[in-house]
Amino acid sequence: MRLSGVLGQERARAKLEAELKAGRLAHAYLMVGPEGCGRGTLALALFQALNCEQKEGEEPCGQCGSCRRALAGQHEDLLVLAPPQGQASAQIKVEEVREVIRTLSFAPYGGGTRLVLIREAEHLNPTSANVLLKTLEEPPPGNLIVLTVQDAKGILPTLVSRCRRVNLMPLPAGLIAAELERRGLEPAAAGLKAAMSGGSLGRAMQMDESRLEADL
Repeated sequence: MRLSGVLGQERARAKLEAELKAGRLAHAYLMVGPEGCGRGTLALALFQALNCEQKEGEEPCGQCGSCRRALAGQHEDLLVLAPPQGQASAQIKVEEVREVIRTLSFAPYGGGTRLVLIREAEHLNPTSANVLLKTLEEPPPGNLIVLTVQDAKGILPTLVSRCRRVNLMPLPAGLIAAELERRGLEPAAAGLKAAMSGGSLGRAMQMDESRLEADL
């Protein structure tokens, strides 16, 4: 099944699609790339593909109950940890990690695959990272853990060693400009913001005066 809704990142998408088709997904992934390049979007696309109720299609149907809840960010088997926004020294607390680990001991509510997405895992403090280590090595059946980072050097080497790495690249400016135009921005403004974005759709969206939100 193809992973839909991901802008660019053909190599990373092809890698995950091949593993999904072969039934050889890892238990944990480390998605490495610049902020706003689509790391979270790729993880959520994988979650949607794993849980779509219409298995015969080439892509998730987008219409079944599971797809609709996933697209709305309201799926009961999608758990997201992230540092608080707007705080340079913000950390993902050990209490949050322990609560997620406790949840993993139960079967996924929807009967499919539960995804734990840890955004900006560089913000795991040392205690949080060490608590996560054992679960990351072998999560209970029916669970998949994805960590996103900008640089793998920012987290413990033991965390890196327990994940299958997926590298994402900065997005081409032309691709970002086209996406901004699709979202309603004038071509000249879209081109300027894309050129200033450093390959990050998220950064380009933040520069937009209309404050459109990107799910990245």
